[in-house]
Amino acid sequence: MQLLEALDRLESAPDRSWWPLPPNDDGVLLMTAAVALSGQLDECKTDEDLRQAVEHTMTLVNCGVYTTEQWSEESQRVEKALLEWGDEFDAQPWRVAERN
Repeated sequence: MQLLEALDRLESAPDRSWWPLPPNDDGVLLMTAAVALSGQLDECKTDEDLRQAVEHTMTLVNCGVYTTEQWSEESQRVEKALLEWGDEFDAQPWRVAERN
């Protein structure tokens, strides 16, 4: 799974009760960052895979393998990647033509 798909799936998840933090926009970025930090993003195929990746990262954070600062930094990388993707998308010739 790619980062953008993971973010989209987490953003549209109907059940966020298992999330270890508030299910708001910042939470979506943090949850996506947790999946990326888990090292399991490429292997994720389902929503359950995403959940297991998040749980794995939370275990690593709770054990001190990762700090909350590292998790926050990964969240910033996710946000930057999302913004870059949006810029690339908007720069597509057909998008430019739509705006003109």
